[in-house]
Amino acid sequence: LSRNTKVVLITDANDFARCVRAVIPAIQRYAPALMRQHLSSVYCLDDLTLGSTAAGGTYDSAQRSVYLIIKDSDASLSSSAWLKEVFHHEFSSLLMKAHGFDEGAWRQAAGLAFRYEQDEDISFRWMLFRGYIDPVEDSVLFNRGLLRHYSETGVENDFNTYAQTIFVQPETMRTLIAQYPIIARKYQLFKDFYLGIDPGLAPVFAAIEG
Repeated sequence: LSRNTKVVLITDANDFARCVRAVIPAIQRYAPALMRQHLSSVYCLDDLTLGSTAAGGTYDSAQRSVYLIIKDSDASLSSSAWLKEVFHHEFSSLLMKAHGFDEGAWRQAAGLAFRYEQDEDISFRWMLFRGYIDPVEDSVLFNRGLLRHYSETGVENDFNTYAQTIFVQPETMRTLIAQYPIIARKYQLFKDFYLGIDPGLAPVFAAIEG
C-alpha cells in the first residue's frame, strides 16, 4: 500500500464475524493450493482511504493481501453479497499480476478503435470518484463491453468487475453474454485466463453457461 493509504481496522466483534462469514465462502471457491500461492491475508476494515478517495477495497500484490470495507452508509455496500464481490474483485488483480494477463487481447475484444474514458482524459478517474461525471445508461456501457461506469478507468478495473459479476451474479452474466457480443468475448478471455490458472474453477463458469 502507498503512503497515502489510510486503513482503519475493525474493532467491533460482530462486524468482524460478519466479514469472516462472507469471505470464507468466497475463498473456498478457489483451490487451496491456489490460495496458498496467491493470498496470505484478508483484512476487514472500518475505513479505507486511497489518497483522498474513500474505497470499498484494495489489494497489495507484494504482500498478497486483500482489504475489504465492512461498513458503509449504504447498507447494500456492506452486505454479504457485496463483500464477496469486493473480494473477488480485488483478488482478480492479484491473479492478473501474478500470471501476466494479456491486456492487449482484452482491449482488442472491444474493437481496435476502443478506448477507455481514462485513455481520453487522465482526470476521468479523479472526477468519477468525486461525483463530477454524469451517470451513463447501462445499455451504453454494455454495448461498449463494460459492466460498470467505473470500468471506464482502465483494463484492470474493467477486468475486476467481470470477476465480481462472474463469481457472485452468474445469472446476470448469463444474460449479458447472450445480449452483448463484446461482453461475450471478454467473458471468454476471462474464462480462459482463470481456467489456465486452475481448471478446477470450471464450475464457476458452468453456473453461467448451464
